Amino acid sequence: MARLSVRYLTPENREFVHEQVVHVLEDVGVAYNTPSLTVPLQEAGADVDPVALTEALSTVVLFQLEAPGCAIVSVAGGAATELRTGGYLAGTPEAALINVVCLEMSRFYGLPSGGSAITCDSRTCDLQAGVESALTGAACVLAGAEVLLAAGLVDGARTASLAKTVLDADTIAAITRMAHGDVVTPESALIEDILAVGIGGQFVTRPSSRRDGGSELWRPATWSREPTSGRTAGDLVREAAARAEDLIAASQTAPLPEEVLTLAEDILGRPLARVA
Repeated sequence: MARLSVRYLTPENREFVHEQVVHVLEDVGVAYNTPSLTVPLQEAGADVDPVALTEALSTVVLFQLEAPGCAIVSVAGGAATELRTGGYLAGTPEAALINVVCLEMSRFYGLPSGGSAITCDSRTCDLQAGVESALTGAACVLAGAEVLLAAGLVDGARTASLAKTVLDADTIAAITRMAHGDVVTPESALIEDILAVGIGGQFVTRPSSRRDGGSELWRPATWSREPTSGRTAGDLVREAAARAEDLIAASQTAPLPEEVLTLAEDILGRPLARVA
């Protein structure tokens, strides 16, 4: 990961920056940039977008100087700062807006882009977690992000939750359905049905309702739409956690070819060797 703050873009840090660029290219082959948090703060406590964009573009320039034509993915990782504690906040409206700006500019520059979204500042998998995740996720998807990161994370993206990972799959699917939209044509508008039913009628018995009712309506895999009788507030989270355990237990990962395993071990071994 290339995470180059503007504070490093000085003559005295030239060698450090060069080493970081070379290491990323050797170990991964793809420059993956997320702007850092070491920038001025707006009134709302959010990162200033021009500085984040400067860091993103400086990373592009540095990698292209070292390896012209190398692959680069621009990832918007907007966050806000809680000034009372210094806390990192990833689920705020301000963080979502930062991601939107960075993603829009990444598209303008022609860079493949991703967004750090579907995350939250809630400490657990609860209503706050769902709202914050949907907020940040929808903002990134509608801004054109090709990849979403941080699904399943809580507590400012510091903790992973198996239950939230399962529930976030439905969140992402719902956002994707919304972003897909609907194409309105004379046929899909069902003008003939509207005229036939008239004022005060109902559409349940129309052939179009039987034909399209099951296919057009998005259906979640885990979210509940059943009657609330007999259910408690925590049932959905418990069901999601149980589903996660079942998915892990049933997972039968096909073995990778030997050459792929060797390549993966080589890529992961280089940075670990440097740390050691």
